[in-house]
Amino acid sequence: RATNLDTDALRLGRAIHTRLEFFENELEYLTRIIAEPKFNRATTVGKEGAAKWEQSLALMEKEGKIVLAQKEWDEVEAMVAQLKAHPDGMELLKAKGIAEETFVWQDADTGVWCKARPDKRILQGPSKLFENMIVDWKSVRAFDSLVDLSWEALKRHYHTKAAFISDGVKAVLGKDPGPFVNVFIEKGGLGRVVCAVLPESDIEDGRRQYKEDLKAIAAAEKSNIWAGFVDLKLPTRAA
Repeated sequence: RATNLDTDALRLGRAIHTRLEFFENELEYLTRIIAEPKFNRATTVGKEGAAKWEQSLALMEKEGKIVLAQKEWDEVEAMVAQLKAHPDGMELLKAKGIAEETFVWQDADTGVWCKARPDKRILQGPSKLFENMIVDWKSVRAFDSLVDLSWEALKRHYHTKAAFISDGVKAVLGKDPGPFVNVFIEKGGLGRVVCAVLPESDIEDGRRQYKEDLKAIAAAEKSNIWAGFVDLKLPTRAA
């Protein structure tokens, strides 16, 4: 199992998304997310158990399972509990909808084929909220204020993602998918949940950004010249 911070954060994020996708089907969740057991390595039985566990890790990861340390498992459960305790967050979680739905479309301006997978497309929203919405679950580090949260959203281009996904859903379904809601779940700190809808001006700015990116991709496809660098791993030489 990878241990660098970026990979750990991505793995934890995947675990949270999976937990929310299958929050009503815990058995299905438990087939996908595995908690690392504790072993008493001071004993022979503990050492043998730990060795077998290490041997099984590669197979589990090959099967697409996400392996969490016990601390990470507890963090996921704590964040889900925070979401369930939030009135609007819980309403969005249990609302009728489709999770991880795949949308494929061809951009009308550039001809580039695009793909998006919204975390959840709500088909029938709670009575006090919008009827149709797209929900994106976001785990975030502890923050001091909504201003900090807005800077985090800008840094990670959440407005660009919102525009891209919303436009893709509309292109495939032929109708407006409704507001795009980022649900921020704080990891640590005060354990807050914030349901946020970006203003249309920010969504439009994100739309301009992703359209420029698609233009660059279209130009690269036409010229077959791709900017940037790649990692080149040398093949394993025979002993």
